[in-house]
Amino acid sequence: MHSRRLKVGSIFQQPMYRYDENLLGFETDLIFFEGIPASNVVYHKVPNTRRETPYIRRLIESRWQEIVKRNPWAYDSPRARYEGATFDNDTRTLQIFWSEERYSTHAVMRETIFPRSYQANLFTINGILLTRDGYIPIAVRNPRRTDQGRILHITPAGFIDLKKVGTRFVPERVDEATLRKLLDELNFIGVHIMESPYDATLREMKEELKRKKPEGEIPFDPNKMSIIAIIYNSRKNFDYTAAVLIPVNLSHEEITLRGEEHEELKWVRTSLDSLKTTLFELAIAPETNSGHLRGDIACLIGYLYGVEEYKKTLEEIVMEINFYESK
Repeated sequence: MHSRRLKVGSIFQQPMYRYDENLLGFETDLIFFEGIPASNVVYHKVPNTRRETPYIRRLIESRWQEIVKRNPWAYDSPRARYEGATFDNDTRTLQIFWSEERYSTHAVMRETIFPRSYQANLFTINGILLTRDGYIPIAVRNPRRTDQGRILHITPAGFIDLKKVGTRFVPERVDEATLRKLLDELNFIGVHIMESPYDATLREMKEELKRKKPEGEIPFDPNKMSIIAIIYNSRKNFDYTAAVLIPVNLSHEEITLRGEEHEELKWVRTSLDSLKTTLFELAIAPETNSGHLRGDIACLIGYLYGVEEYKKTLEEIVMEINFYESK
């Protein structure tokens, strides 16, 4: 008699934490809980792999015109599309593959039910600013300055822009984009931002900040920033973000918002209990916040408390949500 072997489908081969991530509205494409410094990141431009048809092209053109009429701040511009990444454990090198895309494609396609292969999959940064007294900031968007409404998200955050060099576009490095958004959105009380070694950030500082001699200690060191994950917002917005940890030598009381992109700043303690509570509160009300924010909080738990705690936390949060919704 021949023995019968059970064939295990791919659904049983998927790690359980990946299902928990999906239920919480995000997916980690790569996780680096030990952190990857900017010096270990290499960028490669590749052809755009987004699927498109004549119908989709017409859809994008017509709906983008409607968006512009509704939102006076909407403007189309070249953006970096995330095409994937690989990590070499031996050299500790992260290779990120990108292509050219337009913001208009993202703005239109994210409102459709088309699968990921048709989406713009724009590449963004989420800066997780960690203060010396153990807090991270999250902010409420100003509904007068965004088409996403008054939602909570991490700050600083934003798209990775393309810079025109001659007749071609090249992307900002993740560290450049993170620093640019950091200086755009947060104001350091009683200290002055140090000059960044990165050209793009220096240009932004000249445009948006008054340069003065530093007083006292340096608030943060750009060379200590590190990527801890690449996260996909799988429930809404449908874009990828590099979650970048930014240690700062300041207390949370020394930092406030600047600019008009946000209208309120909130602080979250980075104790395990506080991060878990915050993640649960965000997860039971996903319409009030972004999937990237939930992913940022979860990955920060992994960075601070280890990969096993990350997996355990996701499982606990999913079980708590099921219990909460069954009441």
